[in-house]
Amino acid sequence: MTENSEFISIRVSHVSRLFRDISLRTPRLWTRHSTDHGLDQIHAFLSRSGHCNIQVEITSFPKADMGSFLQLLAPHSNRWSRLTLDDCELDPIFQELGLFNLPRLRFLCHRSPTDLCAFNLPMLSHIMVEKDFWYQNLPFQSQLTWVELFLHQFTSNETAELALALYQMRGLRDLSLEFVDCNPFHPAYHHDGAGIHEPHTFPIESLSITISGSPKRGFVTGLYDALSYFVATTVDISLQFDPPVRNAHTFIFGSTLGWFPYASMISIHTPLSCDVLYILENIARHCAIAQSVRFEVSTITDFEHTFDFQNLGSIQHLHIRNCDTLSEKVVEKLAKNLSLLTLEITTCKMISEEFLLNVSDEVGEKIKWAI
Repeated sequence: MTENSEFISIRVSHVSRLFRDISLRTPRLWTRHSTDHGLDQIHAFLSRSGHCNIQVEITSFPKADMGSFLQLLAPHSNRWSRLTLDDCELDPIFQELGLFNLPRLRFLCHRSPTDLCAFNLPMLSHIMVEKDFWYQNLPFQSQLTWVELFLHQFTSNETAELALALYQMRGLRDLSLEFVDCNPFHPAYHHDGAGIHEPHTFPIESLSITISGSPKRGFVTGLYDALSYFVATTVDISLQFDPPVRNAHTFIFGSTLGWFPYASMISIHTPLSCDVLYILENIARHCAIAQSVRFEVSTITDFEHTFDFQNLGSIQHLHIRNCDTLSEKVVEKLAKNLSLLTLEITTCKMISEEFLLNVSDEVGEKIKWAI
């Protein structure tokens, strides 16, 4: 070994030791514990995490090994802040260890059939659960601020129950709902959102709805009606249908225009054929608080001859992204709308940069783009 290489090796060794010393003195680096880790590793992490909150992730695992994992973590249950239960039955083990008091738990991802009513969770504010393990009248409903639900084969008859359960969460600020293969399997059902509360009387920050599979339009409009009591800062709607439909714009609104969607910022995402101008027109006419609208759609059904480009209501900001069929004619008419403060065009194949530069010369900095 040369003198130079020996010097480099010594420097690398010193740097490695420095990083190791720093990491050992930083308890937050050792707070994640998973059934994917060995017991020796978990024991070492626990000893290094000090009094910091810890994250516990429990995935499918042999019952005996899971018992050893939980026995090691049970004495530290007062430090659990995040708990992920992924498709594993834990009731017997939790009962055996008396793991029901989790005073610092703030986040629960729940995909296993555990009876949540038995837990004392005074700090819980964020849950991520699936339909089969969703319970009404949970003791901690009123303290939830962020709810994420994955609902598979949900029916129209269940939308009223869902809407009622959500309405009881008076501290709710962020709501994410994902529906897969949902249909009105029972006789046609319509739930009037005003039956729970008047439309637009429950303020929240964000409402995200993703619908995939092959739902009937009646299910979608009934769902929107049932949730129409919400008034959100942002509403995000994503449609991923299989087989695809050619009229995705008819899956955006409830049965009464103006009830849903209702938000300051509205985003629509879909790879399906969609009449963007129909959506824009109805938001402008019926959503008095809408200021920003964003479309991420691949195909626009072009009916611009029926659209009043000068009447966008309260909409001041418009963003169209990844649309392969957006025409330069439509962009030019939108850009000349006097009430629109910003028009953003991102990666739309039929829109050239030369055209956008010409429009920019005419309307100024209100138009922005990325090719």
